[in-house]
Amino acid sequence: MSAAAAESGRQSIPFWPWGYAIAGVLALAAALTAPLAAYVFMIALFGLPHVVTEMRYCDERFSPRAPRAALTMIGVILLLLAALRISQAFNVLPSSLTVPAELSLGIGLTATAVWFMPQRHLLGVLAGATLTCGAVFAPITTFLVFAWLHNLTPLAFISEISPKGERARILLSLSIPFIALPALVASGVLQSVIRDLWGYSAVNAPSLFGAGQAPIAAFLATSAPGPDAVTLFSAALVAQAMHYFSVIVVMPRLLARTGKTPRGTLVAWPSWKNFYIAVALFGATMLAFHAADYHSAHMIYSVAAALHSWVELPIFLIALGLGFSAAPARGSRLATI
Repeated sequence: MSAAAAESGRQSIPFWPWGYAIAGVLALAAALTAPLAAYVFMIALFGLPHVVTEMRYCDERFSPRAPRAALTMIGVILLLLAALRISQAFNVLPSSLTVPAELSLGIGLTATAVWFMPQRHLLGVLAGATLTCGAVFAPITTFLVFAWLHNLTPLAFISEISPKGERARILLSLSIPFIALPALVASGVLQSVIRDLWGYSAVNAPSLFGAGQAPIAAFLATSAPGPDAVTLFSAALVAQAMHYFSVIVVMPRLLARTGKTPRGTLVAWPSWKNFYIAVALFGATMLAFHAADYHSAHMIYSVAAALHSWVELPIFLIALGLGFSAAPARGSRLATI
């Protein structure tokens, strides 16, 4: 890495600690006072914007360097996943069928990734075997584990785009907001201090938009509003806030640092300024929709969230297997321009 590149990397890092510190303080305050309401508000306002932003990031970062066959196969599986989620939302198929079916499609995504991994196939096979065992023996638990791990995916995205010499330091820094802070919340120490000093417990805090205790099921196999469940849910809330901040704010900045004009993407994206205006309108609309009809709005969001969560699996595996070319892949749109 050149001295200029190293200097550029050093200049970009100060944004992260200050930005993550502010996001961490806000997330911590919300998690310790009203975690259920905070989760519903965050999903309603930032959920869809973060999904669209991550899909744009994946398109601009990986599509031009991926084989067209891989994009086609992944796209078909994602369409089937969307159809499953929609059928479940409208009660066309019961969850007893859609859950194992969705995990089976996840196995298909893993198999597709393994096929396009030039190296380290064993990692892909191991991921596929783990997902298969989970789908067969503990599908609900597998989904919950997937939900917890999903909040950590920005660590992989940021590591992939960062210069090799910077990765260890960056990941060590990011382990504070992504791992240490949620672990502190999960320990219950802060909640105990608040309860001892002021007699307040977040267990009794209200939810929002009539969601009740339902959000707890997003991360835990229980809907009971007990202290332990709320404590663990609060930890997941903090990690999810870090995820949103990374996807919406940090990752696009890193993409801009590459200095490459995004060409050969699957979607003709607008400028980032217009894009942020559009996603802000999406967020405001979804917030109003959640306030008016939480159940229907959350069903729509769940379809989009499923697509952006599952697409990460083949991307990470293909990246691990060095399957993304440094130049545009043969047959990609960029190669034909």
